[in-house]
Amino acid sequence: MIRKLRAIRILALLTVVVFALTNTTWAQPPVPVTIATQADLPLPLPDEIKVPTEVASIQVQSTNGDGSPLVIVIQNAHAVLDAQENIQKIINYLQSEYGIELVALEGSAGRLDLTLFRSFPDELVKSKVFKEYLEKGEVTGAGMAAIFNDAEGIYYGIEDWGLYERNYIAYLRAYRNKQNVRKALTEIRMELDQKREKIFSPELLEFHKHREAFEDENAFLLQLLKYIGEQEGAQLKIKKYDQLSKLYDSFEFEKTMDEQQ
Repeated sequence: MIRKLRAIRILALLTVVVFALTNTTWAQPPVPVTIATQADLPLPLPDEIKVPTEVASIQVQSTNGDGSPLVIVIQNAHAVLDAQENIQKIINYLQSEYGIELVALEGSAGRLDLTLFRSFPDELVKSKVFKEYLEKGEVTGAGMAAIFNDAEGIYYGIEDWGLYERNYIAYLRAYRNKQNVRKALTEIRMELDQKREKIFSPELLEFHKHREAFEDENAFLLQLLKYIGEQEGAQLKIKKYDQLSKLYDSFEFEKTMDEQQ
C-alpha cells in the first residue's frame, strides 16, 4: 500500500513538472501587473497604497479620485532570485491587504489554469521542486504567487500572440543575416573610432572606453558605475536620485568592510 501511494505521488509530481515545462504560459519571464476597479475590491482602498519596505519601495503613486481602474505595476528583475521572491510577497500582500484579485502577466496569453498545481497533495515536494525552478530562473515570482499564495486570484496573460509571432519571425529573418549585419556594423564602428580620436577630449575618450567595454560585455555594470561615481561632481548628481544614491552607498559600505578585514 505504501509503495502504491509513493508511485502515485511520483507520477503526480512528474505530471506537474512536465506540465510546467511544456505549458506556454511559462515561456517568457512575466512582469506582473494587478488591475481592478475600486468597486471590484472587497476591501476599501485607502488614499495611499503601502507595501512592506523590506520587499519593495513605491516609486510613483497618483490617483484621479474618479473611480478609474487601479493599476499597480511591479518592476521586474528577470531571473534574479531575491527579486522574484519579493514579487511573490508583494502580490501576496496586495491580495491580503487590499483584496486585489486580478494579476495580469506579460509573456503569456489567456487565463492560467492552476488547478493541477494548487491541488498537488504534497506541499513539501511541490515547494522543493518549484524552488529549484525559481533558482534556475525557469519560474517567476508571479508564477510562485499563483501556485503558493493563500488567495487563488485570477492570473491572466495579456500578450498579443499575433504581434509576438510577427516580432519573432522578424527576429529570425534578422538572425539569418547576422554575419552580414555584423560586418557592416564593424566597418561603421571602425570609421567612427577614427573620427572619435580626433574629436573627443581625453576625458570623453576614457568614458567612451568604459561604456563600450560594458556594452561589449567585457566589463560588468558595477565596474562602469564605480568609474562614473569617481568622476568630479558625480556624487552631487547621484544624490538627487534616491535609488542610485543607495546603490553607491552600498559600494562605500562594501569598501569599508573590505578594508576592515
